[in-house]
Amino acid sequence: MVRNFAGPAADAEVVVLSDANPWPQISFTDARGRFRFPHLSPAKYQLVVLDGHAAYPIALRFQLFDYADIVESVDLGAGEKVTRDLRRHDPK
Repeated sequence: MVRNFAGPAADAEVVVLSDANPWPQISFTDARGRFRFPHLSPAKYQLVVLDGHAAYPIALRFQLFDYADIVESVDLGAGEKVTRDLRRHDPK
């Protein structure tokens, strides 16, 4: 689930990065802030919610310092399902 200052964040862009795959995978949250990445292979991942489509997901690896306070690391094992609550930056 993705949350912001007002509660669940609908239509938030969630990106998953892995050293094993140079291409980021993208999911958008539903009205309740829920997201899914149903086809991930076992690996170490970083999950981050972009700020209002502010970054290009392909370039995110080079912009992670802007998201350091909200990046979540996940070590996904074979057949494992993981749930993470993520947050979005509050508007400035």
